[in-house]
Amino acid sequence: MFRGCAKVLLVLLIAFPSIASAAFFERKEGRVLVLADEVSHRADAPESSFESAFADKLGWVSQKEKPFPTTKDPVRIWAKFDLPAVTVVQRVFVDSSPWERAEYFVVRDGKLVDRQMQGTLVPLSERSGYVGMTPAASHAGFFGVDLLPGSHTTVFARLSTSQDYAPIRWLRFYVWDSSQVLQGERQDRTVEGIYVGVMLVLILYNLGLFFLVRESSYFYYVIMELGGVAVWSVLYGMSTEYLWPEHPGWDYSAAWLGLAASVWGMMHFVRRYLDTPRYFPRSDIWLEWMSYLALPLLLAAVMPLGNRLFSVAIYLFAGIGSAAVISVFAVIVLALRHGHPLALHLFAAALVGVVGVFVTLGAYFDLFLATDWTIHATQLGSAITGIMLSMGLGFRLRHTRKELAEKQIAEALLQSRHEREKRELTEEHSRGLEAKVEERTAELIASQRQSDLLLANILPRAIIDELKANGVSEPRRHEETSILFTDFSGFTQAVSTIPPKRLVQELDEIFRGFDDIVAENGLEKIKTIGDAYMIASGLPVASKDHAVRCVRAGLAFTQFIETRNQTAAMKWGLRVGVHSGAVVAGIVGKNKYSYDVWGDTVNIASRLESAGEINKVNISAYTYELVRAQFECEYRGKLTAKGKGEIDMYFVLREKAKPHVEPAPLS
Repeated sequence: MFRGCAKVLLVLLIAFPSIASAAFFERKEGRVLVLADEVSHRADAPESSFESAFADKLGWVSQKEKPFPTTKDPVRIWAKFDLPAVTVVQRVFVDSSPWERAEYFVVRDGKLVDRQMQGTLVPLSERSGYVGMTPAASHAGFFGVDLLPGSHTTVFARLSTSQDYAPIRWLRFYVWDSSQVLQGERQDRTVEGIYVGVMLVLILYNLGLFFLVRESSYFYYVIMELGGVAVWSVLYGMSTEYLWPEHPGWDYSAAWLGLAASVWGMMHFVRRYLDTPRYFPRSDIWLEWMSYLALPLLLAAVMPLGNRLFSVAIYLFAGIGSAAVISVFAVIVLALRHGHPLALHLFAAALVGVVGVFVTLGAYFDLFLATDWTIHATQLGSAITGIMLSMGLGFRLRHTRKELAEKQIAEALLQSRHEREKRELTEEHSRGLEAKVEERTAELIASQRQSDLLLANILPRAIIDELKANGVSEPRRHEETSILFTDFSGFTQAVSTIPPKRLVQELDEIFRGFDDIVAENGLEKIKTIGDAYMIASGLPVASKDHAVRCVRAGLAFTQFIETRNQTAAMKWGLRVGVHSGAVVAGIVGKNKYSYDVWGDTVNIASRLESAGEINKVNISAYTYELVRAQFECEYRGKLTAKGKGEIDMYFVLREKAKPHVEPAPLS
């Protein structure tokens, strides 16, 4: 079964350039005639001209008598053929194999009436015309001919190729109805434009996320999809038309570069998406080595392969691509068997892409009705796969954050359990020393009271009660809280100029004053770090006016400092920042209890403090919405906060005066 799957994938990858041709071109919409036996040919010399070829009636060889001999060497020939007679004026397009240079001479009734230039390596500015949505590797380009009733039209073609980029398999010319070709081109251009537009939006979006979160999976996604878009653009001729019209030969380099980037990016994307270094280390090594096998394809992008190496490169890509696809699906199946939470989404996305390829193959081999939808099914599947994988990266990021949060909570729970077990062992030991305990009961009671007072200075009362009741305090998420940070301006410089004892006295006096303000407003002091002072409101017991209390305390802090500065020898400048939102709170620490809070709300409050000004309370827009009815505020605009981008900030000016209510008249 494995070998059978490998053979199917090999066929898919070898047939890929063919099935990826433009829909109208592949479905032969408008092709009315194939000229093969009707074509005559003769060798071309550098000094020959159209006049000499036209005048020579004997040097031509008909393909019906002697078919054009294929070779791997450079080819220069003349070819001529007659176009069919018509009863009404009709314009047709004619194209041929991928000749690097094709010069056409149109002769009507024995007279030269038109001369046109086409060719895969001829710049668009030198061509007589251009019909897009066709791959350069498949043909030399369309040239138009007007067929007139009663006239005999013959085309002379001067053809040459080095066969360094694409081989010439036969000498044929194809006649197309021009109106159907142009209509098919318009339809394909619309489909291809939508596809490229969708993919570029996904690429730019995920590239922005990569620079924002610095997660490598987004980078590999961009490389993988960018390589795919490059290949599709080459196969539909859009790269030459829009990017390098004067260098159409660059298409061949872009195609090989896109294939190498797509395979390399896919291998590393799967590694990062499923986190194989962590879950499947052996498979990770295999995927990494498989990614390096795509690098030889880069050689084809920087050097002409020639006819002899072209087939080798195609089969090399088919083998590498088959092995890459099989490896990816094998790792996905392995992840599914082990219950990886993201494997099913990745499997579904990959399956959509494979189904798109099979539908296009079915249309190509007449298993399905060949329509724009079935012919473009590979691109449609590729776009849907890109969207699903982009969504999957979001799922992965949320999953990673969830794992991190669960790990933090588990560590906090484990810490609490250790403390409880330690307390239980202590109590068990105490029961064995009951006699001695009775003698020291009075001392222990006094010590316990002192411990309770000390514990009350460390933990909130509700947490203390929970510890006493349950022996453990569970970490909790509080949705509506406010966090306040303070910091002294110029504290670092002050440390170097003030004796340590005096500095500690200053901080002790100020923080004692802050402690009184915190107690008056029913807030919770979290901790002090150096000169920073942190408090919280709305936890562990929720309060509807948490933001109002916090802001009122912040104003009180600044008023306390301003009042103190009037008489104190040392003048301090205080910055205050307040932000409201959700946090996780709980007890941490092994040897000492510490009640702390975590979350983005804490980080933003700290950034607001850093972005504030001396003796002013700086709040976020969300906090402003909660306190605007009680306080007068001044909008500062959108200011940059480190690591958070731009944040709307407000200065709190003062608390609004309560409205005066006239007493009701006595009846």
